Amino acid sequence: MTIHTKAKVLGGKATIYCYGKDPTKWFIRVLKPGTKSYVVRLVPGATNQAEAEASCLDAYVAAVDGIANPPAASKPRRAATQDSYKPAKRQRVPVREELERFLQGEKEKVLTNRIGEESFSRKARSLRKDFIGYLDFQEVTFCDQINNTFLERYPYYRRGKSKQTIKKELKAISQFIKNWLGRRKLVDAEVLFDTDFVPKIKISMGDLNANPSINAADWLTINREIRKQVKESTTFDNHRHHYWRQLWWCFTYVAKSSGCRPIELRKLKWKDVDLVEVTDGNESRYICYLFIRETKTGTPREVPCWSRTSTRLLHWKAFQDTYCDKHGIPRYGPNDYVFGKPEADKLPYSSASYYYMWRKTIDAAQERLVGNRFSEKPYTIYSLRSTFIENHLSRGVDAYLVARISGHDIKTMNRYYDRSDVRSRSRELTILELPDEKQKRVPIFNREHTKTNSQLRIRTHTFADE
Repeated sequence: MTIHTKAKVLGGKATIYCYGKDPTKWFIRVLKPGTKSYVVRLVPGATNQAEAEASCLDAYVAAVDGIANPPAASKPRRAATQDSYKPAKRQRVPVREELERFLQGEKEKVLTNRIGEESFSRKARSLRKDFIGYLDFQEVTFCDQINNTFLERYPYYRRGKSKQTIKKELKAISQFIKNWLGRRKLVDAEVLFDTDFVPKIKISMGDLNANPSINAADWLTINREIRKQVKESTTFDNHRHHYWRQLWWCFTYVAKSSGCRPIELRKLKWKDVDLVEVTDGNESRYICYLFIRETKTGTPREVPCWSRTSTRLLHWKAFQDTYCDKHGIPRYGPNDYVFGKPEADKLPYSSASYYYMWRKTIDAAQERLVGNRFSEKPYTIYSLRSTFIENHLSRGVDAYLVARISGHDIKTMNRYYDRSDVRSRSRELTILELPDEKQKRVPIFNREHTKTNSQLRIRTHTFADE
């Protein structure tokens, strides 16, 4: 704070001054002997320099007394306990107002890259819709109405939703109540120190299959429905609908063949797509490599895709160029998003647009879908990712490699995705068992060497034997 005016008083023993922010308040400071610090006191009743000079003596005496008799040292801080915690005495604060302040703070974390944009969007959507609805359900308006039994009925209120969804929502609510309201002493101490404040949700193995993989027949049905939507859009008056559905067709195809998360593909740029032509005899084909920069784990990775993905992306780029030329829009460059919106500076479409389109597609094809044999839950947009992972595992691809290109650790991948079809490995389980009398053990140690090495026949197992 900038000093506006200052002057020596009492023969130079002290200095009076005021700040530019409020020139009507005057202070006096006295230097502590043997130090470079001051004792400061307010000059009571002084609104200008003349009044401060006339009435500074009492303030000077108080400052000198503060030097001679310093206050006792403060006690060391201790960890908060339920007995030491005292709520602030203030006016009753509506929960909705504090919730918006909390979300504003979370948005600032997004701007400083402390949390992801997708995580913030899900949290804000859940709190503003589901948590606010629960406040009305419990008839709670003010922060001090939240007690240690406040969340007991939340699982009942959200009945019909998956256990994982309810658990994630409770985590966000608990973070708001304990970390935000608690630190501002807007709730009682019993809420902060009650270990059972948040209901326990037990997740079983059956609950983990929230995004069931898509079988081959159902994928054919879904893909046909998407192509039908693309064909229908050619008759629409607004050309943007046709562009969006062409984008949606390419997006779902790349998502299934790469196993990338929707948020990762939304932020994919053309410079991150690398097409390599490989010659196999007289036939040439492409291998597509996607470099995923912004990942859930924070570690970039490269994902190889099969040749049809390359063809689909080349068709999509050609469609983009034709669309831009026709409507007077600059063509997409290396730094533009692959799935960007041309009329919005080529920025990505919102996540809600993709979720809406997926639900619309599944609803239209629902009567023709068989579903996943391991789950009664409907397909989600993340089922494309599950399909990629489980297809590779069932084909015998190394689990470490699958985990690496999908952005998982092996433990998480096996827990959520490894439901390989047993039928694909039925030969291993149904191999002919020989009776004991037709089996003869060959000793390794302490046996007579009756045959030379040239007489020993070693049969090498090859794929042709199968």
